[in-house]
Amino acid sequence: MQYEFADPFFYQRSSYYGNSAVPLLAGDGRSCPSPWSVSHMESDLAAHSAADSPLTMKVSELGVGEFAVSIAAEEDVSNARFAAAAVLAEDVPSSNGTSFLPYHAKTFLTAYQGDAFSIAEGESVTFLTSFDVDPAWDYSRMGVAAWVQADGGGNPSGSSDLPVIRGVLQSAFAPATATGVPEPPGAALRLSAPTPNPARGEARFVLASDEVGDVSVVIYDVRGRRVATLFEGRAQPGEAVIRWDGRDVEGRRCPSGVYFARLHGTSTAAQTQTVVLIR
Repeated sequence: MQYEFADPFFYQRSSYYGNSAVPLLAGDGRSCPSPWSVSHMESDLAAHSAADSPLTMKVSELGVGEFAVSIAAEEDVSNARFAAAAVLAEDVPSSNGTSFLPYHAKTFLTAYQGDAFSIAEGESVTFLTSFDVDPAWDYSRMGVAAWVQADGGGNPSGSSDLPVIRGVLQSAFAPATATGVPEPPGAALRLSAPTPNPARGEARFVLASDEVGDVSVVIYDVRGRRVATLFEGRAQPGEAVIRWDGRDVEGRRCPSGVYFARLHGTSTAAQTQTVVLIR
């Protein structure tokens, strides 16, 4: 994450870390690209990246400004904080005129210092987050970063170059993509939002077509795995109700969670609807 002094959350974020300049962006064992890289910290960052984490995380785009963050625990985590923010790759004012920030925080999807978070071993949770896209932002250059951090921690490399007082336990990022842009009302194919939603049993969708064409409607889980195929064949002009009984392709009841109904057609861009399944 990167900030500039004019950001409304800069001072809250810097005070959270206990310094006058919030830490530079770092991930996968590397500090962020020039001009913000700090080469002498690379070994420290690599050690942090290699350390075991009690959590796994995934960020998935659902639509324009809509993202799901899924977290699973391999051991208990308590007294932590979950944070998420929308970022934009853009130039910002600097002492040298402008500086390019590839991950400039534009708006937080949680409290600035994160929301209280605890999770037990073997549990998983999905947060649905959203933000309003300012017309001045280039959405194709945006994304959402999410992370869980807690007080304490240490530097696994043993160096004092990178002191840790708010250790990040796990993080994830997903870029905004063209597939996240919903189809305009005049699209040849349209898939309605599911009803009911959340669904305890069956979820119903309405497939509307203005022409004859090959169509498929597929259910995916938050990890992008195909769960079930609801329809695959030739669509005729008009509307048709498509149902999902909450089971996978083998007929097994799917667990509670967030799923995505994906419409594919030969004459229109893919569309996605989100369905929450409750058991």
